[in-house]
Amino acid sequence: MNFSIRLFCLALLLSAPLAHAQEHPKILPLAAPSSGKGMTGSPDLPLAAPSSGKGMTGSSEILPLATPQSGLAPLAHAWERPEMAAYGTTYNGPEQLEVYVAHTKADDHAVVKIRGINHPLDGRVFWVKVVYSKSSQREGFPNRILYLDESVKEEHLRAVLLIEDSSGMLYLPNYRGQARAEIPVRYNREFSRGVRPEHILMDYERQIGKIQ
Repeated sequence: MNFSIRLFCLALLLSAPLAHAQEHPKILPLAAPSSGKGMTGSPDLPLAAPSSGKGMTGSSEILPLATPQSGLAPLAHAWERPEMAAYGTTYNGPEQLEVYVAHTKADDHAVVKIRGINHPLDGRVFWVKVVYSKSSQREGFPNRILYLDESVKEEHLRAVLLIEDSSGMLYLPNYRGQARAEIPVRYNREFSRGVRPEHILMDYERQIGKIQ
């Protein structure tokens, strides 16, 4: 009888801590308060649950902002470096104006550089289309060359340079009170010897950010 009473008392003593723990559960924080990381608002939490296999980085479904596939970054301008002709030409204008022209080996495009004029386009290089023709009174090979900037939407404003025989016109917008000035230029044989087509092409590539 005494043994049964002692066994009953022992069972009561063993069950008392468990009942106490159930009445007063201890809740531990997910992270220390000083770290500033809780269940929500934590910078270290993944965008998706770990069981989904999608985290902040390394997810195949999240495209980086800098790739064209994301649609958030502009595509690079298509540029295929042309092979240039061996020689170029120089045309002189009023005061210190010089216009350098270098054709591609295919002779369908050229780079035109303007230098020596007080104008926003001073030092600018144009990638232009080359159009050959001849004047009505001319026989033989074409003597008129028109250089067109095809990046300009308005067709009547595309002409950069017009050469006929050994002289021509450079077209500049907003120059000395004129909306579109026609500046006379003339071929310079001596200066043309110093033109390096590859150098002018490299100036254009620097201008569009293809090289530094």
